[in-house]
Amino acid sequence: MKLKEMLLDSFWYSVSDWKKLIILGILLVLLDSEGGFSGSWALNGLNVIIFIVILILGVLEAGYIFRVLEESVEGSKKLPKFNRFHEMTVHGLKELVIVTVYFAIPLFLFIMFLWGSNTSADITMAGFLIFIVLMGIIYILFPAVMLNMAHNHGTIRSGLDFRAIIRKIRYLGFRDLVVVYTGMFMILGIVKLVLTDNLSTLPLMGDLISQLLIAPFVLLFTTRMLGLMDKE
Repeated sequence: MKLKEMLLDSFWYSVSDWKKLIILGILLVLLDSEGGFSGSWALNGLNVIIFIVILILGVLEAGYIFRVLEESVEGSKKLPKFNRFHEMTVHGLKELVIVTVYFAIPLFLFIMFLWGSNTSADITMAGFLIFIVLMGIIYILFPAVMLNMAHNHGTIRSGLDFRAIIRKIRYLGFRDLVVVYTGMFMILGIVKLVLTDNLSTLPLMGDLISQLLIAPFVLLFTTRMLGLMDKE
């Protein structure tokens, strides 16, 4: 599939079901909410409940987005339904584990680097640069990680199968994967920023459109685009 066809497909796919788009937007709004966290945790047990609810919503959101990716690589042309919540939860938890494993590695190495060396400014800067490089490598690897999981029913093992992940990168083309995936995020990020700034003149309506429509659209679009790059 050519790039133009992938872009058009991803656009129409993302807006094909406004009900599902808005439901995803509501999830994102609730996840961004910080109003419930105030006061002392010891004195306000409501904070604990709010945290648990937000964690559950985050897992469901991750599970749904994984389903979008999984069904996209299988050739589906419709947004998946918000059902089979047990399956969504399991996939969301698995994705959370994989994200934690991958992005905790450079953070752990950075902390160990600083802990095992003198805390001079030069060494600290060198450690920080190494941390940035490792994060960049993982950022490049991660789309292939998610695609490999999508082809293997979301198993944690497939998310850590480095040989299969490297083969996936070679199959997709390292340059194409980096250019398309990074460029896509940059362009959509700029579009979202411009639209959000323009809508800020409409305090209530602008926030509503941005959070309920633009944010979920960007998420669906990028996920669909990634799935089409490796469609079966």
